[in-house]
Amino acid sequence: MDQKEMMERLKRDPAALQAVMQSQDGQMLLRLLRLCNAAEVLLAGADGYRPGTAAYADTGLHTHTGRGAAYNAQLAGAIRAAGLPVRFITPSEYERA
Repeated sequence: MDQKEMMERLKRDPAALQAVMQSQDGQMLLRLLRLCNAAEVLLAGADGYRPGTAAYADTGLHTHTGRGAAYNAQLAGAIRAAGLPVRFITPSEYERA
């Protein structure tokens, strides 16, 4: 998959974007965007995990709720470390961490 195809998939598939953001790939993508002189990154669907609430409708899906606030803080730090202004389009625990 080339870069153009990847960006188009991420635009169409919020779940794919969420998976990328929760991985080292997401951090690399943010750094790449910085190197490409992106002015700002808009994130949607990067909601994080709120302790005491279900993460998904299907409880069988893997979540990081057990790590709660620590996981949110770790991801928030990684997003900030990318060195780009990030605007969360949808509410996000990463924004509050």
